[in-house]
Amino acid sequence: MRTYKRTSTRGGYGSDVLQQALQSVKDGVPLIKVSRETGIPARTLRRHRDGKVNKPGAVSLGRHDSVFSSEVEAQLVEHIMFMERALFGLTTTDVRKLAFEMAERMKIRHPFNKHTSLAGSDWLRGFLSRHPCLSIREPTGTSLNRAIGFNWTSVNKFQDILADELEKKKYSAQQVWNMDESGLSTVQKPGKILAPKGKRQIGKMTSNERGHTTTVICAVSASGSYIPPLFIFARKRMNDQLMRGSPPGSIGMCTSSGWTDSEIFIKWLQHFVSVTRCSPDFPALIILDGHHSHKTLQAIDFAREHGITLLTLPPHSTHKLQPLDKSFFGALKSAYNVSTDSWLRCHPGKRVTTYDITEIFSQAYGKCATVEKATTGFAVTGIWPFRRDIFSYDDFEASRMVEFHPASNTAVAAASDAPAAIVNSEVQGSLASSTPDQVSAVPPEVQPASMNSEVQGSPVNPSNRSNSKKPCHPGLNEALQILAELSPRPKITVENNRKRKLETCAILTSSPYKLQLKEKQRTGGSQVRRKVGNKADEKTPAKSAKVTKSRKTTPRTAKKSIAVKEKTSTLVSVVMYNICKV
Repeated sequence: MRTYKRTSTRGGYGSDVLQQALQSVKDGVPLIKVSRETGIPARTLRRHRDGKVNKPGAVSLGRHDSVFSSEVEAQLVEHIMFMERALFGLTTTDVRKLAFEMAERMKIRHPFNKHTSLAGSDWLRGFLSRHPCLSIREPTGTSLNRAIGFNWTSVNKFQDILADELEKKKYSAQQVWNMDESGLSTVQKPGKILAPKGKRQIGKMTSNERGHTTTVICAVSASGSYIPPLFIFARKRMNDQLMRGSPPGSIGMCTSSGWTDSEIFIKWLQHFVSVTRCSPDFPALIILDGHHSHKTLQAIDFAREHGITLLTLPPHSTHKLQPLDKSFFGALKSAYNVSTDSWLRCHPGKRVTTYDITEIFSQAYGKCATVEKATTGFAVTGIWPFRRDIFSYDDFEASRMVEFHPASNTAVAAASDAPAAIVNSEVQGSLASSTPDQVSAVPPEVQPASMNSEVQGSPVNPSNRSNSKKPCHPGLNEALQILAELSPRPKITVENNRKRKLETCAILTSSPYKLQLKEKQRTGGSQVRRKVGNKADEKTPAKSAKVTKSRKTTPRTAKKSIAVKEKTSTLVSVVMYNICKV
């Protein structure tokens, strides 16, 4: 029966207690005494002691046995969890196929279907019930850049800068802020609804097939305070009706694309100062992403004048280090979709336009802008209260699957000094935007031996090293080898083809960064002008050569030109003759 539920407690003591009881009997403890202490029937102990059962020391009820032993299933569970951490999670079909192939390779009797080469759904259901640590989940898409960019070295560098800044200026929770942008569409994502069972396609009303996006800038502090949002509309001119029903204190601006730019960011800084009243005597720390609109001299000068420190996050790491992304924007988007559904029900036959976004957003914002969500976002990222150990060894599993292959010979020589250079430490601008001397993504407590094992396809977790020294169960080595062949550990190869300097986390308002930005703008402009001048110089001789080439004569054109010259000279002589005659 698939839905069978046990009603008795037979064998509830488990195999571990049974093995300990048998060991006590073997050591000379009376069998009756062991039976009373452990609750195992004396008859059961005698049968296991005398070897009158198929599996002495194991609890087995009924005539049906599991296909794999508990040790082999434990290794399969560990492999499934590892693949999930590496962002290459196995589907239910993958697990069923893997179980079938393992049973075939290990020559184990099994009831699996040989025509489909899959383990049955009943086996999968029982496997999940035996291992409640596993469940079927819907994953969130994570780009390759994020998988590589979130590595131990870049996170450690950000934490070093943050710790120094917090210790230097003694910020309070009211002075630590996080700022980020998000998009609001006029077409919502419908949620789940009740519908007739068995119906194949379920619909839900939306405004249009494709919507218009409006950007909103939000900011939250570690104490739970919120800055009134700033809306960016994709328009040429601002209209007061666009802000109808918006949250109190909000402001609106327009750009041609509806996205943020350097001017919008400066306007937001002015809005931030007007709300927080920050100054050099009451400084503020703003943690934000490394978008190019945040890295201008005008924004840096304005922030320095008002005591604002701008700290950028490591590129491609905001999904782990951004407080707003961790606890606020997800709930805000869900509430915005619900509010849009309610608006459509209250206004049947009407479409959501740009003029309705702020009113709908205000309802969702009022539900989600809570102190709990703000403080939780800073806590889970380890920013406030500051926690350096907020991320574990397993959180960097995906970055350790990357093998870095520099393009130049010099880079190869530098990378060879580090055994098993698994991942570029700061692959943040692109997949190949790194330097070989920064190739490191494993915490220093992990020894090179374990790094080499990871490159070979069997990473060792420092917390489980003691388990690797235990004697293996009979057949476990074969199962591990077969498992490695059937479902190998993924490897990602990255080549350094990028010449542009990589981006990294930094304090934008620091003097070194400001000088570097000035030098970059100065040299960048001269290089552009020089490049344009060279192109102009190159075009001139090419043009003259083209003209010269076009003037090359052939025998036919030569005769024609001679005839023209003779005719011209004759006309000139006639004119001169007539003048002289006059």
